[in-house]
Amino acid sequence: MAAYFCLDKPGIPIGPITVDAVDATSVTVSWEPPEKDGGANVSGYVVEQRDAHRPGWLPVSESVTRPTFKFTRLSEGTEYVFRVAATNRFGIGGFLQSEVVECKSLKTVPSAPNRPDVLDVTHEGMTITWQPPEEDGGSQVSGYIIERKEVRSERWMSIVKNPVTMTRYRSSGLSEGNEYEFRVIALNSRGSSKPSMASKPAIAMDPIGMHL
Repeated sequence: MAAYFCLDKPGIPIGPITVDAVDATSVTVSWEPPEKDGGANVSGYVVEQRDAHRPGWLPVSESVTRPTFKFTRLSEGTEYVFRVAATNRFGIGGFLQSEVVECKSLKTVPSAPNRPDVLDVTHEGMTITWQPPEEDGGSQVSGYIIERKEVRSERWMSIVKNPVTMTRYRSSGLSEGNEYEFRVIALNSRGSSKPSMASKPAIAMDPIGMHL
């Protein structure tokens, strides 16, 4: 007696869809191939996405060859739903849908640097030194902004045109006899830290006994 096989589209992939990685603009997911291939090898997968709070699926790819996919160009802070279907030469099978996933980065801004020290004080300049922040937020510190103000003023001003990469900076062009404070802000790919504590006030004057 002849055996007959029903050739058809593949079954639904085996879930759940696993979220393997999330950051500010991408989500990587994976799943298991369907139990039933419809009598023909699974040739790939179709993946789609949509905003979790809006109708309408957006086709992303129809040629995914492995049971994993990285969705990119997403918007930070937005919640998404993803779905996947297997394909064979007879068509596209049923979709497996993910839970709601929020796009957010695990990286944050650095913590504030420690309170800076003021060294090598003269009538026209001072050297500021500091330690890197204890927490880099998961992203390497790329530079520092140094701010200065006169003690009698409330206004902080940046004294660098571009972020500095060293943990030492010479501030010049001071007015002799004025008292100054400094603070430091750390930068990484996520943004700026809170300012450090202000340095101890220092008066722009030459050390006693210094001869020019």
